[in-house]
Amino acid sequence: MMLYLIERYTNNKDTTTMKQRIKQLAQDTLDVIAYSVVGILTVIAVDKLEPHKAILEARDRIINLHHYKATFAKAKLIHAKLAKHSGMPHQIPGLKLHDSTMVNAFVTANDMYITQGMLDHAKSDAELAYVLGHEMGHTMLYHTTRPPNMKYTDSRIHEANVDKIAIYLMVRTGYNICNVGDVWKRLGDKYGHGAASDSHPSYLYRMHELTFPNCGG
Repeated sequence: MMLYLIERYTNNKDTTTMKQRIKQLAQDTLDVIAYSVVGILTVIAVDKLEPHKAILEARDRIINLHHYKATFAKAKLIHAKLAKHSGMPHQIPGLKLHDSTMVNAFVTANDMYITQGMLDHAKSDAELAYVLGHEMGHTMLYHTTRPPNMKYTDSRIHEANVDKIAIYLMVRTGYNICNVGDVWKRLGDKYGHGAASDSHPSYLYRMHELTFPNCGG
């Protein structure tokens, strides 16, 4: 793992200074050590595995930690770009990573979350921009302060509306909108083209609404 980290930072092609790279390497090294200790102890205590199996399990968790750290960093950059063009950047909640394999993203009055499952599901920066733009739309239309007795039909209308906000933000920010419907197509192909829940439009409807002229679709 240490060789992997050293190679990663010495072969970095960006414009980051060597001093900054070394500082980041040191921080990530501390993360690895801390996560290794906690991971091994947790696996032994909770999963009651043999120590060598616990070490292998902890290794896998470390690899996942660094994988999602990189992809989440990219998501945060996209989030910042979209928020800048929202017209209310200071009211857009900050983005946090949710430790879940479920393909999901959601927003509250104070925070926006994207799951590890969604980071895996999104196949491009444009798809990530659509997902994050959709959640920003809830904030921009003040859905996070909706009354608790709101009907499901109202919720489906809100979800459809913020899909349009997402496209607006993507166009303002310069992301390609042509294939964002693939986010729902892949879920529909896997789970069926109905709605994920009573509060959301069907995958099929959203795929249709996210098909645009001059995109070859």
